[in-house]
Amino acid sequence: MEQEQKDLRDEIIKILKEGYKGIERIVTEDDGVLCIYAPDDILWKILEDNMGKLNLEFEAGANEPHFLKIII
Repeated sequence: MEQEQKDLRDEIIKILKEGYKGIERIVTEDDGVLCIYAPDDILWKILEDNMGKLNLEFEAGANEPHFLKIII
């Protein structure tokens, strides 16, 4: 991952942790994707607040933890 992407990723993580209490964990995938695990109400709030600002996908499989993907 390029330094610019790392810096952006770190900034997004910092903003999320400061602005949305209740985030359980944030996982960084190798391809620059952040997976945010939190209760559904927090995931929806993040999605609503950042629609149009970030490339977001809500992942909600049956019998699996729900999470939000941010593609950097």
